[in-house]
Amino acid sequence: MSRKLLSLGQKKYESQLPLNKHLREKQFDNAFVLSAYATKPVEFAADILGLRLTPDQELILDKLMHSAEVNVQSSHGQGKTILGGIAVLHHVFCLFGL
Repeated sequence: MSRKLLSLGQKKYESQLPLNKHLREKQFDNAFVLSAYATKPVEFAADILGLRLTPDQELILDKLMHSAEVNVQSSHGQGKTILGGIAVLHHVFCLFGL
């Protein structure tokens, strides 16, 4: 019984994540190479992660391509944490090994 409840909980959780829906709809073939996005973090966020960024967020990601440290000052809930996550994912999947 606990396995059934766990399975139902997982399905409910997965259905609430828009990113999972985006990735389920995207067809990846064997020739798909993420290194094409090595210098394009904004396109990586839009094409691969399915996120729409504000112009300020796009500017911050572009600055991160030229500098290892970028100071971002803004109020709560403006998307600073998600930018950090995007930057990490971009580095791991697109730049790692280049």
